[in-house]
Amino acid sequence: MTMYSTTRFAFQDTPLSKWKAVNLALECAVAARERFRREQLQPAEEAFATVRSQWPCESQLREGSIAQIRIEAARAEFAPVQAEFDTLHRAVLDAADEAIATPAPSMAAMAIKLRLLVEDGCGSTRPHDEILGILLADARRLSGETV
Repeated sequence: MTMYSTTRFAFQDTPLSKWKAVNLALECAVAARERFRREQLQPAEEAFATVRSQWPCESQLREGSIAQIRIEAARAEFAPVQAEFDTLHRAVLDAADEAIATPAPSMAAMAIKLRLLVEDGCGSTRPHDEILGILLADARRLSGETV
């Protein structure tokens, strides 16, 4: 049995090390979600679209009809794939929230936070006013402003 040391060193609790850890977690969550999107979700969406395209009108979906049975079967195959993707996406949102909440150790880190919210579309489950408060606190701290 391998024993691992649980001793924490002072450098492991610095703002920079915390920032690196939350960003690594975010990168891993995004990579897992995007890999799943490519390898599982997109093929499942294409398979469902292929079945669905055979009966484009909702009026053709009479109860017990072949169209209704095949579309429901395709939905049943697609649903767990979509559910897994949703779980992975929630993990990305959680990791993004953690990155946003972690004090930025530098202006470059603050720029990463802004890029997350504006360009990368990671989004956040936090209210906008809370996000702005976090960013303002980062800006004040990094500029040396005292409140």
